[in-house]
Amino acid sequence: MNISLWQKIYSKIFLAAVVIFAVKVFLFSHMSEDIAVVSRNLNIFENNLNSLPVKEEHLLNLRADYALAKDNVELLKNSFPVKDEVIDVIREIEKISSRTGNKEEIKIAVSQAKKDESLNAVSLQVVLYGDFKSLMDFLAELENGKYQAAVIGLRTVKISENNSVYSQDQIVNTEAADIKSVLDIQVYVL
Repeated sequence: MNISLWQKIYSKIFLAAVVIFAVKVFLFSHMSEDIAVVSRNLNIFENNLNSLPVKEEHLLNLRADYALAKDNVELLKNSFPVKDEVIDVIREIEKISSRTGNKEEIKIAVSQAKKDESLNAVSLQVVLYGDFKSLMDFLAELENGKYQAAVIGLRTVKISENNSVYSQDQIVNTEAADIKSVLDIQVYVL
């Protein structure tokens, strides 16, 4: 079989074309995969870039909230006395009683926190002698005071006509007092 010169040239051109086509298909298939990966990465980058102003706004809001919360935590932290400061709490209650026009007696008993509570509480029994308005003023000042206190119980009785009450081995003069109020108060301590 004798192949002519033109047939040899055509067969070599055809073989070269097949090889070039195969190389192009191989290269383009890998390049198209790389282009797809680069395109996905660009989309992700663009989405992240577009969300930066929103994230920046959230971060600024978070900083403002943190500053506010930090101030509140400091305020709350300072409103819980340590056990050594219980005398200061009693003095504060005496000042509140004096400012609101009441006479007071204070009894103290330190109690350990219940198992489900994380704070200890100092239990106080405060006996007030005054009128109803003075009692309400005392409760309002206690609620807005600098220590975290909770009134657990409150009992009031009308004072008799003789203007004196026997209490803790002494007679308390209650000339301007209409009622005797017994408050069970817990002051939370660290």
